[in-house]
Amino acid sequence: MLTTMIDAGRLKTVALVMDEVSRHDPPAFERLSPVRARFVVHDTELLEAVGRIYRGFPQMSRPLSPRPKADPWLVALGRVRSLTVVTEEANRPGKIPHACQQLGLQCCTLSQMLAQERFEP
Repeated sequence: MLTTMIDAGRLKTVALVMDEVSRHDPPAFERLSPVRARFVVHDTELLEAVGRIYRGFPQMSRPLSPRPKADPWLVALGRVRSLTVVTEEANRPGKIPHACQQLGLQCCTLSQMLAQERFEP
């Protein structure tokens, strides 16, 4: 199902998410690697939007961490591509759902996305 969504251009992500997947779920990373180029977004518009997200929601960053968080990048991607952002985070300041709400972006959980896509295991 994910491959179908990727092929249809309905599923996008950022490189930092793939980095997190490689660390936390190597089998999933291996399954997604062959289609990575079709759904990982890299462009100037995204980079500019990330800067605006960092300025508008500084609590989403970890300035002293050696690894940047993917969260502001996902919010920026949702903003520049008019996409629904999928996350399991709670709606609190500094979290993805809060930023999406403040920016008027759609946000849902993975189970909600799967239900919308009529995915049946």
